[in-house]
Amino acid sequence: MKKMSILIVEDERIIARDIENVLRQAGYIVPSVASSGEEAIALAGMVQPDLVLMDVVLRGEMDGIEAAGKIRSQYGVPVIYLTAYADQPILERARHTEPIGYVLKPFQDRELLANIEMTMHQYTAQLQRSREALHTSEERFSSSFQFAPIGMFLMAQDGHILKVNQALCNILGYSTDELVGGKLSDFTHSED
Repeated sequence: MKKMSILIVEDERIIARDIENVLRQAGYIVPSVASSGEEAIALAGMVQPDLVLMDVVLRGEMDGIEAAGKIRSQYGVPVIYLTAYADQPILERARHTEPIGYVLKPFQDRELLANIEMTMHQYTAQLQRSREALHTSEERFSSSFQFAPIGMFLMAQDGHILKVNQALCNILGYSTDELVGGKLSDFTHSED
């Protein structure tokens, strides 16, 4: 099994190093430690971690909540917040970034590791279910498209045919191979 890569975002060096040591001893890869939101976003793009542990309060212009939101939207990396703050306005802002966890400081090493394991297990299970549902949906669409009794085709923005169903092939008198890649105007008359 691949070792999980975790980016730490914490502006207190001692705390960051302690978290890094705990993670490494547990077998995780820590490719980098960021101390600001801006640095976290840049590093997330470079190192492509499997998870980000994000402090809410950071030095610099951007706090951890804003940085987490950008990391999730730009790179799709899940975030677990590590923070001493649990007041309602912060929780509400954090909730909008869809974190997979929220761990309050101070925490025990075992508590942190257990949260990482459980939340990542739930996250990957949810991703797998989403992929399976998407696959099922794609199969249903493909089947409905292919066996529809009316002629149907999918076209790219440039006008080239990407996919056709058998009914359209029968209507136009061309095979799938002949139609795909061409433009509909290549196979019809202007008065049609």
